[in-house]
Amino acid sequence: MLRKKQNIYSESDLKEAKNIYFRYGGNKFEMERDGVYKKYNNYGITKRQEGKWKDEIFEDYKSKIEKEYDNLKLENNIHGILMLEYRTTEAINIVIDILNRRDIDTFSSILICEEIKKTLKYTHENNNCDNVKSGLYQIKNKLLNEKITIDSRYLNASFMRDYDFSECSIRNRILNI
Repeated sequence: MLRKKQNIYSESDLKEAKNIYFRYGGNKFEMERDGVYKKYNNYGITKRQEGKWKDEIFEDYKSKIEKEYDNLKLENNIHGILMLEYRTTEAINIVIDILNRRDIDTFSSILICEEIKKTLKYTHENNNCDNVKSGLYQIKNKLLNEKITIDSRYLNASFMRDYDFSECSIRNRILNI
C-alpha cells in the first residue's frame, strides 16, 4: 500500500508504480487486462505525475525513432509512440518526417502509413489532420514513383509465407494509403 505524506510517496512505491506504468506505456486498459491495474491504482499516482511519465515515454520513443535504422525495429518503435495516444499529432509528424528523410523499404513504409491512418481514425487531435493527410499523400506519391523494395526479413518470415508480395499487390496497398 502506498505510504503518502503530503503528496510524498515512498521511494520504493514510486519506483514500482513507475515500472508498471512504463511497462504498459501508461495504458490502463492493458494493465487491467493483465491484472495489475488494481495494484497500480493503489499507489495513488497523480495525473500530474502520470503526465511527466508519459512525456518521458514519448521522448524515449522519439529518441529511438530518430536513431533506429533497422526497419523492423523502427516500425516497432513507431507503433509504440502512436499507441501512446499522447501528443498524437506531434508523433505522426515525427513519423512522416522520418519516412520523408530515410531510405525505408516500400513494404515497411506501407505498414507505417497504414498505422498512421489507423491512428488518425481514433485521435482526438483533429486540428492538424489536413497537414497529416497532406504528408501521407506525398509519401503515397513517392512510393508509387519509386522502385518497390521489400526488406528480406519480411520475405523470409514464416508468418508472411502466404502473403502476396507481387508488384500488383504492393501497388494496391500503396493506392489505399
